Amino acid sequence: MISMKSKKVQTGLRLDPGLLERLKMKARAEHKTFNAYVEDILEKALEPVFPKLKREDYLEPDPELEALIRELSRMVPPPTQEELEADPKLAHIWGEG
Repeated sequence: MISMKSKKVQTGLRLDPGLLERLKMKARAEHKTFNAYVEDILEKALEPVFPKLKREDYLEPDPELEALIRELSRMVPPPTQEELEADPKLAHIWGEG
């Protein structure tokens, strides 16, 4: 049977004793192992952050800017659905993410 777990690399990490205790307490409070808790924190710290703005959150549209966007959109074709699905930043920019 093949294990679905990824291989982990053991590492030595030096921490301030007070910080270590606070991390352990938080891990227990969330019913996680210390290792799982620290991994979660590190993963979240490395996630890309995109603001969740809606079109109505923006300022009133500028007619000159809208004209420029219309002109540019004729020169640059919009991305395909596959491109939007493969690139979260692009999807966000196009208002699809």
